[in-house]
Amino acid sequence: MIAQKTGTGSRQDPFRADIPEGLEDYVISARYRSETDDYEVEINWPKEINGIPQEITKFQGKVMLKILGKLEQVEQAISQSDNPMMLIAWVEIDTWRRQSNTIKGMAEIVGMTEEELDSFFVEAKKIEMD
Repeated sequence: MIAQKTGTGSRQDPFRADIPEGLEDYVISARYRSETDDYEVEINWPKEINGIPQEITKFQGKVMLKILGKLEQVEQAISQSDNPMMLIAWVEIDTWRRQSNTIKGMAEIVGMTEEELDSFFVEAKKIEMD
């Protein structure tokens, strides 16, 4: 799967763009865009990094939040957020990426550490609908 990530860098150093930690080896290309003075970076998202799934479905994520007793807390925080993109992402995005800033924001809302978020993705990936 190819995803695009945009971040600022310099003409000499495209890899100063906002590439999620651990994904540097998966960069396909970086193109400088002079009109915006930034780089568009294409990343071939891996399925796992160090045994941690990098994607789960929205269903798996919400079920896992419910199991942890945190679904209502996240939904309330998102509905009260002053960031309209967060609400749109919560409703519209069907695939949750481990490196997503929205997912990291959700984890922050419920007080998850990076390690706990990794475990969340590992356990959520096991959830299947019968």
